[in-house]
Amino acid sequence: MGSAISIGQTGLAASSKQMEVIGNNLANSNTVGFKASSTLFANMMNQGLSSAGYLAAGQGVEVAGMPTQFVQGSFENTGSVTDMAIDGEGFFIVKDTTGIPLYTRAGSFHIDNQGNLVDGKGYKVQGYSLEDGILSTVPGDISLMKAKDATATTEVSFAANLNENTAENGEFNVSQSVYDSKGGVHTLTLIFTKTDTAGEWDYAATFDGIDTGLAETLQFEANGSLIPTEDIAIAIDDSDSEIAATLKGATIGNDDGEITWTVFSDTSEELTGYASTSVIRSINSDGYTSGDLRSLDIDSNGVIYGVYTNGEVVEMARVSLAYFQDQSALKKNGNYFGETTGSGKATMNPAGTGGLGEIQSNSLEVSNTDVAKEFISMITAQRAYQASAKIITIADEMLTELMNIKR
Repeated sequence: MGSAISIGQTGLAASSKQMEVIGNNLANSNTVGFKASSTLFANMMNQGLSSAGYLAAGQGVEVAGMPTQFVQGSFENTGSVTDMAIDGEGFFIVKDTTGIPLYTRAGSFHIDNQGNLVDGKGYKVQGYSLEDGILSTVPGDISLMKAKDATATTEVSFAANLNENTAENGEFNVSQSVYDSKGGVHTLTLIFTKTDTAGEWDYAATFDGIDTGLAETLQFEANGSLIPTEDIAIAIDDSDSEIAATLKGATIGNDDGEITWTVFSDTSEELTGYASTSVIRSINSDGYTSGDLRSLDIDSNGVIYGVYTNGEVVEMARVSLAYFQDQSALKKNGNYFGETTGSGKATMNPAGTGGLGEIQSNSLEVSNTDVAKEFISMITAQRAYQASAKIITIADEMLTELMNIKR
C-alpha cells in the first residue's frame, strides 16, 4: 500500500511539472521569438527488478526532460526596419553586458544612443562590418554611423554629345558639383571649344570659375566615337591664391590635388561627337558633403545599408547567425539560449550562407506556442493529476480498512 501512495505522489509531481510547462508556454504565447517546451515522461524502474521477476511493478513516473520545440513561428509585420526575423535555421548572436555570447530568435532590435544595434535588454547584436564592399572575417558589435563625414571628390565622369556641326570657336560647357574635404560644394566646369578640324575639340577646365590651366584636345572618329585616350588629371592648385581662398583650408582631389576625369574606359560614361545637338546625358562624381543617417535598409542576406541625408547609400554591416550541431542541448534562459557541451560550439556565418536562414526585415517571429494544443495537453495533465490523487485516496482507504481489520 505504501508503494501505491508513493507511486501516486510521483504522478502528482510529474503532472504538476507538466502544468508548469504548459502554463509557461501559454503565458508566452505572445512573446516574440519564444520557443515552446514539451514534457517527456519515463517509468521509474523498480530497484528490486532483478529479484522480483514478472511480479515487479514500476515505482511511478518521472519527468525525463523538457525539450524545446524549435519549430519556426509565423512572421508578424512591424513598422521598424531594425526588426528582423530568420526565415530558416539559425540564431541571432548577441553579447550581454559582460561580453558573454547568447543566442536568440527574437529579432526586436533598435539603435542605441552610441549607434550600436541592440536588443530590448541592451545586448549588442553581432555581425560583420562592411567597408568598401569587403566583409570582415570576424564578427563583432554592429555599430551604425549616425553621421557620415564629408568625402572629397577624386573622380568625375559624364556622358555627353558634342555637336560636330558647331561653328569654329563655338563652345559647349559641362558643369558639375564637386566636394572638398570639409564638404564644401564647388563647381567644376569643362569648356569644350570647336576647332577648325573635323572631329576635334579643345577643352579647358575651371574650378569655381578659376582657370585650372588645363588645355588639351579631344578627337573623334569619322563615325563620331571618341578616339581612346588616357584619363585626364585636372589639377586644383591650392597654391593659387584664388583657389586657396575658395577652398578655405580644405583639400580636394587625390593626394596630389588632382581630380581624375575618366574620359574613356569600359566603365566610364560615353562621350560622342555626332552631328546632332550638343547635350549632357549624365553626370557622375564621387565625394559627398557631410550627412546624417536618414534611414536603413536590410536585405535578405542581412546586409544593412545606411541612407544618409547627403544622398550617399553605404553598406554598413551584415548580420551574423549561429548554428549548432545539437540545438536541443542548448541551455534555455528566458528568450535566450546558451551553448553547452552537448550542443557543441556555435558555427557562425553571414545570414543566407552555410545553410543558415535569410533575414526578413520589418518582421518579427512570433511565439510558436500552439494554444489549442496546449489546452488539450492541459486537460490531459489535469486528468492524470486527478487519477494520481485518486490512487492516493484509494490506497489510503485500503490502509484504513486494513487497520480496522486488525482492530
